[in-house]
Amino acid sequence: MAPERPEHWRLTRLYELDLLRLLAAAAVLLFHYGFRGYIADDLCRMPTPTLGLVARYGYLGVELFFLISGFVILLSAEGRNATEFVKARALRLFPALWLACSLTAATAWLLSDARFTPTLGDYFANMALLAGFIGRPLVDGSYWSLYVEIVFYAAIAAAIALRQLGQIELWLILWLALACLIDLFPFGNAGFKALFNYAPYFVGGCVAYRRYSLGTSPLRQGLFVASWVLASAHALRDAAYLSERYAVRFEPLVVTSLIAVFFGGFWLLARHRTTAWRQPRWAIWGALTYPLYLIHQHIGYMLFNRLYPAWPSWLLVSSCSALVLALAWLIHHHAELPLRRWLQGLLWRS
Repeated sequence: MAPERPEHWRLTRLYELDLLRLLAAAAVLLFHYGFRGYIADDLCRMPTPTLGLVARYGYLGVELFFLISGFVILLSAEGRNATEFVKARALRLFPALWLACSLTAATAWLLSDARFTPTLGDYFANMALLAGFIGRPLVDGSYWSLYVEIVFYAAIAAAIALRQLGQIELWLILWLALACLIDLFPFGNAGFKALFNYAPYFVGGCVAYRRYSLGTSPLRQGLFVASWVLASAHALRDAAYLSERYAVRFEPLVVTSLIAVFFGGFWLLARHRTTAWRQPRWAIWGALTYPLYLIHQHIGYMLFNRLYPAWPSWLLVSSCSALVLALAWLIHHHAELPLRRWLQGLLWRS
């Protein structure tokens, strides 16, 4: 039996999560457009050295997304059986992915940019969300995080099926313990390690939701602090790796401070201290973050490569940012929502 909720708890839309999604998506876009595209992997030929001073830390937007996911997935799982949960996740993932993947592939084929042009096999593997599991190239590099999310979803679906959701904190402790073990004795492939590298963010989000919906307990407080400490350790390790890879220093104090802000914000949310930020207008922007995340990277790089240096870098960054935001709006309102309704009818009839 699930624990009873405290009397003050109410299931209301947490618009502050939409604001956090917007900030995370903007950070990732800034990282790709202002730093990574030029400095790594020969993705684009347009330098943005001034913007890169700040943009280099935008990769942490993905970590913020994982924190949000941990919180939201437990909320989404409540009151559903495993089949309903999987269907709900499919409705969330696939419609926007199909549209974004098709748009990105079509742009690559149209512009004939060899660095970003997928084969038909690659395209269909990405459309089925299998490419990351079978070693096929991703149509857009941002898709990598979806495969980490899918494994997390599968774990939650298994917990629902096994009626373990009420004891989820015990399984979260085990997940963190395994993450520490793998830190000490690395084994497994890159995908396996990624699931444990980002475990503290998913765990932190899950614990924040349990604190939000069920109240405080020493176990939740301790588990949240442990998640924060391990996330900070992983972030420092990742910053050292990125400093070596890109030959640009990632300041440890900046990285750990941002992680502290992320976890501090979620603890305030868990304690019902963020209602001042609960503004309905954020939902408009939050709805655009998933399609924006899916389409921004490679389309931006291809346009940079085609238009630079005829267009100055500041104009290209601002114009492409506005373009992909407009495309995200069109995808969400005029394609994703109708496709989701159609898919919902299909899945719930089956």
